[in-house]
Order: sequence, then structure tokens, then C-alpha cells
Amino acid sequence: MLVCHDLKFEADPVAPPLPNGLRMIPVLFYIAIAGCAFFTAYFMIQKNASERGRLAQERVTAEEKKKIAQVQMKHNDLEGAVKKASSMIAWVKGSTPIQRLAMTINNSVLKNSEEMGGDSTIRTLKLSRKQESPWQIKLALTLNGSDPEGLNVLLEELGNGAEKYKRFNPQRSVGEASVNYTATLIRSTEQSL
Repeated sequence: MLVCHDLKFEADPVAPPLPNGLRMIPVLFYIAIAGCAFFTAYFMIQKNASERGRLAQERVTAEEKKKIAQVQMKHNDLEGAVKKASSMIAWVKGSTPIQRLAMTINNSVLKNSEEMGGDSTIRTLKLSRKQESPWQIKLALTLNGSDPEGLNVLLEELGNGAEKYKRFNPQRSVGEASVNYTATLIRSTEQSL
């Protein structure tokens, strides 16, 4: 067996050895690398968690927006129903004078038929108002029969009844089997004593 001897001579050191404080630099370097690796992993985990949280929040926001849209649609439907109901109420309140007038006309024709023994009946009755002038009521009436007496009784009832109406632009035409009458009626505001 061959034995090798170290033939290197002892040499004097060129520079003095490092102080103990500088020996910590490589240790601190590796600790810094380990810390960077730790914080990189930590921040990546946090970033992924925040990304999942953001996606979850976006889903919740989308669901809430859908719910808000549904509530808004229901609200709009309810507002539409309220508008329809209020317009119906306004129509009913506004049609009260027309209802009373229609009942006055009907009762007058029935009363005339019963008292006089006539056969006068209402064929058509049209009462209309314009939005620009709701106090004016346009009357278009067609009575069956050619006897104008029923119409005269009706007109007397309209002029002297509980609710007095003034007639403007009246037009009467007597046919073979009917009596036609059109006029514009305005309710009299005079109070009887």
C-alpha cells in the first residue's frame, strides 16, 4: 500500500482571520433566503385566499343585485297596480255625476212607460265627457217608438229634477221607430231654497 504524505509546506497567512461578527454574514444570508421563501409562500397563500374571497364576494354581490332587481320589479308592479287602482278610483269618483244622470234618465223613461202605458224604452244611451271640460256631459239618446212624449217627460225631469241640467245645442229627430236626441248637459249650480 502506498502512503501519500502531505507535502504542502506551512505558509504564513496572508490576511488575518475574519472576526467573529463577520462569520454571521453567511448565516444571516441563508436565514434571509429562508425568510424570503417563507414570506413568498405566506403571501401566495394570502393572495389565493383573497382571490377566493373576492370571487365569493362577487357571487354574493351578483345574487344581491338579482334580488334587488326582483324587488324593484315587484315594486314597479305594485306601483303600476296602485296607479291603476287610483285611476279606477278617480274614474269611479268622476263618473258619479254620470251614474246619477243615467239613473235619472232610466227612471224617467220607466216612469213614463208605466204611467202613460207607452212602450218607450231606451235603445241606446251614450254619456261622455272630455278631459278638457269634465263638467260638460254629452248626451246621445235613442228611444224606441216614435212618440216624442217620453222624451219630453225626460227633458222636463232633467231640467226640473233633483239635479238640474242645462241643455246646450239640443238636437231632436223623430224617425219611424225611434226618437233620437243629442245635447250637451251642464249641471246647474243653483241651489233651490
